[in-house]
Amino acid sequence: MKALSTIFAVVFVATTAVLPTSTPTKALHHLENRATCTSAVTDNPIFAVSIGIFEKSRNAKDPSCCNWSSDNCSWSPDKPDGFNFIPSCHRHDFGYRNTKAQKRFTSDMRTRIDDNFKKDLYKYCSQFSGIWSFKGVECRRIADIYVAFVQKLGKREGDELGFTLRDNSGLIIDE
Repeated sequence: MKALSTIFAVVFVATTAVLPTSTPTKALHHLENRATCTSAVTDNPIFAVSIGIFEKSRNAKDPSCCNWSSDNCSWSPDKPDGFNFIPSCHRHDFGYRNTKAQKRFTSDMRTRIDDNFKKDLYKYCSQFSGIWSFKGVECRRIADIYVAFVQKLGKREGDELGFTLRDNSGLIIDE
């Protein structure tokens, strides 16, 4: 009898282990998200989720229909004074690239994406408090420079670059 109980338990565990772990509706929703890159699919990672959730989605390339490529913080250092701005730059690039591909990269959309970039940077900077609050002030100061940079020099669709890089002498803003 004990052997029969053991066999039954093993068969039960083996058969339930191969059953799907998600509902068909959830699985279908996941497949649809991977197939079509609609504005709702891109707006969620741009504006609605935390930067941590965004980075997990980015690492998984989910939804796969989206453009997850990034040049990190472009011409700026990725980690100025040790502050890791890379995740914020990833989301900013994601917003620009995908809304451009969807032909909805307007002045208003650009402002929303740039404002979200600032919010992400400030959220990162908020971790420096108490005795380390001076680092938070420095972090926000640098964040403001990054935001001003993308607002002034961010490439719009069809625009020429608004700056010239001369040898190693630095950045010259073309007015």
